[in-house]
Amino acid sequence: MKTAYIVVAFSYQLNAKKKKELKAEAPIACLTAIDARNRAEHLAGKKAGAIAVSQEYDEGSGEIGKVSHLGTYGEVLPGLIDD
Repeated sequence: MKTAYIVVAFSYQLNAKKKKELKAEAPIACLTAIDARNRAEHLAGKKAGAIAVSQEYDEGSGEIGKVSHLGTYGEVLPGLIDD
């Protein structure tokens, strides 16, 4: 099994009714858990917030494991991680 480290930043955008909504940006792949945490913390200083997660996967079988929460910084969409 390999492990993927992923960061997703969140920013406020105006919806069709001109109200601010929290939206996820494109996921960012990181090399290590520490890199993911650091990048999420850095992005949260520029955006509304960010979350760092990891997930094990098997390239051969395509099997993926449970998402593990590494850290939440600032504001993110509620209910993303069940700890």
